[in-house]
Amino acid sequence: MEFDSLTDLVQHCLWHGQIGSCPISTPCPTTTTEVPQPHAEIWEISRDNIKLLKKIGQGNFGDVFKALWKDSVDVAVKTAKKQSMPDDQFLREADTMKNLQHRNIVQLLGVCTKEDPIYIITEFVCNGSLEHYLRHGEGKGLELAHLIDMGTQVAAGMEYLEDNNVIHRDLRSANVLVGERNLCKVADFGMARLESIYIATTSRAMPVRWTAIEAIDTQEFTSQSDVWSFGILMTEILTKGRLPYAGWDNPTVIAQVRRGIRMAPDEDWPEPLYEIIKRCWDREPQRRPTFKYLSRIFSGYFADSEYC
Repeated sequence: MEFDSLTDLVQHCLWHGQIGSCPISTPCPTTTTEVPQPHAEIWEISRDNIKLLKKIGQGNFGDVFKALWKDSVDVAVKTAKKQSMPDDQFLREADTMKNLQHRNIVQLLGVCTKEDPIYIITEFVCNGSLEHYLRHGEGKGLELAHLIDMGTQVAAGMEYLEDNNVIHRDLRSANVLVGERNLCKVADFGMARLESIYIATTSRAMPVRWTAIEAIDTQEFTSQSDVWSFGILMTEILTKGRLPYAGWDNPTVIAQVRRGIRMAPDEDWPEPLYEIIKRCWDREPQRRPTFKYLSRIFSGYFADSEYC
């Protein structure tokens, strides 16, 4: 998170009681534990150094496990059998992730490709998906300031992707992970592409409730379509994980959105906040805010009297 002045930084800390996700009353945590460091050419990790512990989820091509690297470091491992990967889609996710390094992006640590099943190894994020955290975890008790801070972190991660011409294409609370002190990290790059515009050519099902209307109609994805998805994700955050367009089936969602209908705010949402979110759903992609703008506007939300 960046600030224009020392005064802005102090005001943010006084409101949140923390810098980012680190309380200002205690030193930021440090670690001396060795972790596998990414390298531009060397990504292969010895399978002998990976010990699968327990299944924690289901990916697009196989299971996801909590594991240990060298019996000391917690990691997450996505698995897939080679025959389940049309056009090497599974390894394309690792290829997209390998050069991405940001506090709010899940870090790729390596791969195991010499045997079946193939592994993609990432950092382990302790509190699981944002969706589960909001519905069933400690997120149920969060106040508005903390919820907006989580949205700010997602926007910061997406700003980084935007700057690097990465289109996520599947941004939703199920694909954001939550670590200690509500640290949020964008994850699941199985549908991501390193391009400014991507035309989908596969028959893979779309997450309709989160997908921009032009992407549904034309299969064209851009950072602006990710912004649409971010607006939907913000409604998930503010409602503690409620399904977007609750009560509508997918065909109804598509029909209503084409007619210009957008989700209405809950009674307790501040009107200026909803107006920012609603701008993400503009029918014209170029009129939507950028992630750079969203990151800045949310990070300064409570410091700016205009939004209080």
